[in-house]
Amino acid sequence: MEYTKLGKTGIDVSRFGLGCMRFPENKADAINMVRYAIDNGVNYIDTAYVYENSEMITGEALQDGYRERIILATKSPIWNIQAHDDFEKYLDEELKRLRMDHIDIYLLHNLNPGNWKAVKKYDGLSFLDKMVKKGKIRYKGFSIHNTVEVFKEIVDIFEWEMAQIQLNILGETYQAGIEGLRYGAKKGLEHLS
Repeated sequence: MEYTKLGKTGIDVSRFGLGCMRFPENKADAINMVRYAIDNGVNYIDTAYVYENSEMITGEALQDGYRERIILATKSPIWNIQAHDDFEKYLDEELKRLRMDHIDIYLLHNLNPGNWKAVKKYDGLSFLDKMVKKGKIRYKGFSIHNTVEVFKEIVDIFEWEMAQIQLNILGETYQAGIEGLRYGAKKGLEHLS
């Protein structure tokens, strides 16, 4: 497995990560899949509050010494936020589901126009800084499905350590696209996926 530095975090992550959005229906198969990936060099595991049963299964798979071998990313369910305190309420629920005391990389999930508006309205950025100070998260990030213009606005407004965009070979100009990838690289977020 090859490893690379992840954005501004300075941590080494495997070039291939394991996305836990869709697991096999059989829980034992899902747990075996996660552990197989880790046993074969994958050390970046990505889940989210909204991925059905993913945090619970991932948390179970990371028992028995597997947690210490990986970098875990999960994402805040912005669409559920109705007040500033809700950010931490959902983070605490995620920590419980994952059976952990901290998350390595915590992303504000899917900063589409409505979610980005909620982050600004309920001060989600100061929440991230507070959670780093409390030790509940190590690094601050965001995932986005939005235009390149909004991507640039979000990158410029805060000291992010990681960003996750959707990018594929046939979608160079879709959403943030190649232009967003290059913009993020100039801002120190070199390894967007």
